[in-house]
Amino acid sequence: DDTINGVGWGAHLEGELPPVGPTITGLIDHRDTPDVKDGFVIEEGSLAGPVGAALVGMLGAAAPLSGVDVAGPRPVEQQLAYDARVVEGVLHGPYRGALNHT
Repeated sequence: DDTINGVGWGAHLEGELPPVGPTITGLIDHRDTPDVKDGFVIEEGSLAGPVGAALVGMLGAAAPLSGVDVAGPRPVEQQLAYDARVVEGVLHGPYRGALNHT
């Protein structure tokens, strides 16, 4: 439910738009394990603006194909809030809606 604001805005005057962090600011790599399934990588950062616009559609289409239960068993009010974020992202791009909460 928290707004992440993780997609860059492109060139603009300071203070004109909310701040967005650099593309990659941190990485924890724990893949050097005896069983590769026990390894993990955590990256923290933001996306470049042009990538954000493309991701709205790509992630929305990929979620059900990758096994994410987008209609999942959840209370009606949670499902409506989820669906509203998806629609908002499709209509307004990556700065509002689901991607801005990812």
